[in-house]
Amino acid sequence: MNATEEATEEATEAGADHLFATVEALLTRLGLRVGRATDATRSRSSRDLDLLGHLDDGRSFVVVVKRLGTVRHEDLVGRLAVALLQAREHSGVTGAIPLVLVALPQLTSSAVSSATAFMNRHAPEVQWGLVSFEHGAYIHAPRLGVEYSDYQRARRHRGTPGPRAGQRLFTDLNCWMLKVLLLRDVEPNWWAGPAASVSSIPALAQAANVSMPHAYRFAQTFQRADFLRVTPDGLTVVRREPLLRAWMEHHRLQPRTVMSARWTFGRPASLSDAFPVANAGEGLLPPRIAVAGFEACRAHGVLHTTVPGLEVHVEASSAKATFGRDLEPCATRDADVTLIVSRQVQSVFRGAVVRNDVRYVDILQAALDVSVHPARGAEQAEYVLGDVLGWFGRDG
Repeated sequence: MNATEEATEEATEAGADHLFATVEALLTRLGLRVGRATDATRSRSSRDLDLLGHLDDGRSFVVVVKRLGTVRHEDLVGRLAVALLQAREHSGVTGAIPLVLVALPQLTSSAVSSATAFMNRHAPEVQWGLVSFEHGAYIHAPRLGVEYSDYQRARRHRGTPGPRAGQRLFTDLNCWMLKVLLLRDVEPNWWAGPAASVSSIPALAQAANVSMPHAYRFAQTFQRADFLRVTPDGLTVVRREPLLRAWMEHHRLQPRTVMSARWTFGRPASLSDAFPVANAGEGLLPPRIAVAGFEACRAHGVLHTTVPGLEVHVEASSAKATFGRDLEPCATRDADVTLIVSRQVQSVFRGAVVRNDVRYVDILQAALDVSVHPARGAEQAEYVLGDVLGWFGRDG
């Protein structure tokens, strides 16, 4: 090797070290524990692994990083495809969660849109991101607990720090306010929440009946994640498909508290006999209940597929009070009804609709509910969010 070749190789290695150090620092700032992969930690079948990480719950993830000298669409999807194959290969051997990252000289909205379309079509289950040394980063990794976007802020305010790491997107009130913005124009029999237009953050606080600090924190969090824009026309949710896919993934990964029940005297003639909204019973307020999942989809007229069983959301404070004349506790294998002890009571119940004296969750909540089911749940959710509501496969 001559002196020129040695100098070129040293420069390449130095550039790679700088790239990996930048990516490692970014992921660390986002709350992930990562380190450089070595020959000892790489699998025999994947020598292209760059970083290894571990989550607090014991899961691990692998990171493949690619560098790109241009921002052309063809080059970007090509790098993503190569990184995707390598990450999947290693993940298949180790069971670790794959994360693919591409470093660009400049990070633009068109690059993010191209990458989003490619990954949603070919690898919606894989975590991914785009990074730039000077123009911020975009990371979509819901399975790792990360949704991060600061590239637009970086373009406007060079050197301004990005959003705080670890901000939670899908809290109870955040989900409620998202629904207020997303569902205000849908059919009224699908959503009983506010239908007024939201022209500002104070208008959101009023429409959603939340405090001003909650509304401002919501807007700040989702603007930083590039899911919300404040425009002359009001507050607008953008990039709905990646937002909803991240929401479904969060919903799927959250532990559920459920109770199994069976009908005491056989299935009632109608759900209103078992779960009436108006019947207080012996002067006591009934537990707040909302029929969920596939049965809610049926009530909304959007049932595309089904699985056996009935699911019902119930507040934790009154879960045991649900058992009575019609229901009794039982083993899971004998269950007619699954009671979901809801953690997000604001989001679940405040927009629920009442039909024939039965309360059903709103259409978006029904899609989230079914998305966790391995038996055709994803198919039903895709149908509701894509075919019925038209939120998938479109920009904005």
